[in-house]
Amino acid sequence: MKKPIRLRIQWLILGLLAFAMLGTYAGSVISSVVVSRNNLEKNYLIENQYYAQKLAAVTDSLFVNMIKNLTMEARNEDLMTNDSRKIHKELDFILQSTTYFNSTFFADKTGRVVASAPDVALKGTKLTSVGAKKSLEKKVPIISKPYVGVTGKLILLISVPVFDESGSYEGFLAGTIYLHEDNSLIQVLGQHPKHENNSYVYVVDSEGNIIYHPDKNRINDNVKENKVVQYVLEGRNGNLEVTNEYERHSHACRVCLCCLNKQMGHCIPDS
Repeated sequence: MKKPIRLRIQWLILGLLAFAMLGTYAGSVISSVVVSRNNLEKNYLIENQYYAQKLAAVTDSLFVNMIKNLTMEARNEDLMTNDSRKIHKELDFILQSTTYFNSTFFADKTGRVVASAPDVALKGTKLTSVGAKKSLEKKVPIISKPYVGVTGKLILLISVPVFDESGSYEGFLAGTIYLHEDNSLIQVLGQHPKHENNSYVYVVDSEGNIIYHPDKNRINDNVKENKVVQYVLEGRNGNLEVTNEYERHSHACRVCLCCLNKQMGHCIPDS
């Protein structure tokens, strides 16, 4: 009568041992998965941070080269003449020799367009836009915030002052970037590879206005209330995990940021 009891105790002990072993194994597996996932997410964010930094540096270099190109052309003696045909020829040369701009123009010190390319119809137009007023007022190289130009298109204005040999201010030479059309800025940022996780790159200016986004409907949206954008506008580098409110996904959106002269965000939706 005692033997069955002893057997039942042995089976109970074996069962407890097996349960303990399985529990330990399951715990170690779960722990390993959690650690691996955390490490993967950490590495993912770091990699995308480096990518954003590199792309931001390339974008910043692009704008620097635009300014340099216009500054060099601003020394051309043809701009000091009253011959609009010569000035138009020089403006057309700028467009043909680079892919920086969608259009160019030269405005005198009163803000009136002397010549433009490719649209010659702007000649004589009095500029009243924020970008033009700022160029006339500051008399320094300027990259404007997005605004609707006299052509009715959303643009960025890149301008440099023009001075004669005696140092007198004659006006400004400008190139425009149409934010909804193809240009060197779109070409650089549009090289971001498409991934299965639908990651994307966007760029904001110093006031939180979107100047590049793969969804063109979002260009010129002001997103300075976004926590991510607030971080970059404060000059902070690194990465941050937030929820992508615009996409209205139920998952979190891990966002990697870097803040150079051009703020950039790289959004990677959760899988």
